[in-house]
Amino acid sequence: MKNYIFALRLISVLFLLQSCYESSVPIDKSVIKIDPKLIFKWEDQESKDIYNVKKIDDFNYKIDMYSQASGKTTKMNGYCSVIDGVTFLNIWDVNQEPKSKKYTIVKIEWIDESSFKIYPLTENIREQFDTSEKLKEFIRENMKDTYIYEDQGIFKRIK
Repeated sequence: MKNYIFALRLISVLFLLQSCYESSVPIDKSVIKIDPKLIFKWEDQESKDIYNVKKIDDFNYKIDMYSQASGKTTKMNGYCSVIDGVTFLNIWDVNQEPKSKKYTIVKIEWIDESSFKIYPLTENIREQFDTSEKLKEFIRENMKDTYIYEDQGIFKRIK
């Protein structure tokens, strides 16, 4: 359950990840049930952006990110994937054209019940994957190496 919460928190990072790796395929299909603990408002501790995470269905999240800097809201969807016990979030902007959809992939780590760290995949990854299986295998082989991640972001639940 804690892994699922991390994944939602990763969604918040997505917007911070303007320079993050974008994939044309997700890690896998949405088969991990949502964690009700993620259904909250979260604040990015650096940018102070607010992420309102809601349930779409049993497997998918709706994420509205309000930017303090621009005053605009970005609408995203996401779901979790687990690789060898590590939770990753597959996130995408809902306004993208379906044929050109790009996924931002973020690793989630809980600090405690009301805060988590996110680690987006870096844009320095040169490989492009045409199947989810190939992307998942690449992450599995490299996920312990810090070079595949951007700097972390910390998110805290808003009471």
